[in-house]
Order: sequence, then structure tokens, then C-alpha cells
Amino acid sequence: MTRLEEIGKTAQHVVHAIASAMDMDVAFIDENSKLVAFSKNFLKKRGPDINPTFVRRVLKKKIVILPDPGFNELCQGCKYEGNCPETAELIRAIEYENQVIGIILMVAYTQQQKERLLGNTSGLLDFIGEMANLVCNELKLNRTLREEKIIQNQLRALVDFVDTGILTIDGQGQITNINLHAERMLRLKKGEAGRFIDAYLDPENYRPLLQGQKSLRRETLPLLNRANPCLVAGRPVQMAGKTIGAILSLDDIKKMRSLVYDYSEKQVTTTLEDIKGASNAITESKTFAGQIARNDST
Repeated sequence: MTRLEEIGKTAQHVVHAIASAMDMDVAFIDENSKLVAFSKNFLKKRGPDINPTFVRRVLKKKIVILPDPGFNELCQGCKYEGNCPETAELIRAIEYENQVIGIILMVAYTQQQKERLLGNTSGLLDFIGEMANLVCNELKLNRTLREEKIIQNQLRALVDFVDTGILTIDGQGQITNINLHAERMLRLKKGEAGRFIDAYLDPENYRPLLQGQKSLRRETLPLLNRANPCLVAGRPVQMAGKTIGAILSLDDIKKMRSLVYDYSEKQVTTTLEDIKGASNAITESKTFAGQIARNDST
């Protein structure tokens, strides 16, 4: 999909607006010579076929005024060469981030339209240039929104990946965002944000965060819906110096103890060499223990 095709609906709206305001036919053509948007009579007058050679030549020139369509060198190879239904053309390249991505074409079919078009070429070129900029701004906005959506999805995957419950609350204590781990800890259904945190946490514990007084540093606190306490940490979220909410993290103490125990058990290894001393009793004990360790029997 070309860049002009990405915003084809917007280009079509712009075409209708120009055609209605100027009483001329208008079309957007991308760099691959594909007709992306066009006014009502454009197809009736000349059909959907676009001469790729003509488009390539115009893309290089960027601005073209044709007072004699069909008899210009740019028209060579076109099926309408020498017999064009158009009386005049005004063409301007569409540039996006220093690249030409297509052309906007304004067409006259009658002598009256031709006189209006050629009588104000400078003003009309500025006008269709602004319309081209409008379309490019829409393209830029769409791409920015798409990039932001990608980043949002990446951040969502990131916070859902960690084994810590993470949630945000607004200034009234309402849960605005929550990851999967926190949903499980609070026994919420997937995507069930909107509840108030005071259903799970004593307001006295999180209110200082919303007042911007201090952060909460991994304190052991009871959750109202759980028998076991949790490690809770929090930090105020501020904008322009004003506290607008807070972010909280929740960790299951029982699970954390189990993880620490498992990790410690795997990491701590004691060998006979760790036993210090050279007395006869210690030496005999280490020798006897080594013999037992080499014995496969139980």
C-alpha cells in the first residue's frame, strides 16, 4: 500500500471539496500511477487508465501547467495523445518528508474552465498545494497514531510479562490501568478496570500518594480481599506539578518467600572441603562421609 493509499478516504474528501469549490475535476495519483481519489466526472471523461510515463515525468518536474493536453511532450505515449478530452491541466507534486509520493491533478474540459484555470495558475497552484499539505498532515497523524498504538501494545505486553501486580489509579482512587498479575491478585476479570482501590486497600495506606506527600516503599499491607498480606509499593503520578494519580505495585509475600527459598536452595552448595579443621576426628569424619557419598546404596 502506497502512502497516498493509506489516507485514501481523506484524499477523496479533499477531491470532492476542491471539485465543488472550483467546478473542475480533480484527482490524486500515487507514485505508482494508481488513481487513489477522483471527482465524479473524472472517470466518465477519461476512464481509469493513467499513463505511467506521464506520471513519472510530472513527478520529476513537480509543477506542470498544460495549456494543450494531448499535444505536449509529456503526453507522448498516452492513448489520448493528439485527441485529449481535456482543455487544460494544472498539476502539482505531493511531497511528504522530502519525498514525492504522488500528484494532484486539476483538469478543465470546457473553454470556460480552461480560461479560469489558466487565468489564475499561481493562485490555484497555491490552493492545491495547501490541499496536498492537508493530505500529508493526515498521513503524518495516522502514522503517529499507529506508532503510538504499537508502543502502547509493547508497554502492555511488558507490564503483563512481569510477575508483579501493577496498577494505576486516578486522583479519586479509581483503577484506570491494571496488568494481568494484579487482576489475578485482586480477583478481577480481564480488563475490569474502573473499580476503586479502596475495595482492596485501606485508604489510609494510599491516600498520602494522592496527596503527593510521599512514596510508599514496599510495605507489608493487608489486602481486603486476601487472607495473606502483600508487599505494596507506590509512587504519585504528577503533571505540571500537580498530583493526578498514583502507580502501585503488589507482590504476594508467600510467593516471594517461596521464590527466595527455591533460589537459595539451588545456589547454596556445601562440600567436604568447606569443613575446616585438621584434627583426627574431623579427618576421620570427612573420610567416612566421602565413602558414604561414593556408595550408591541407600
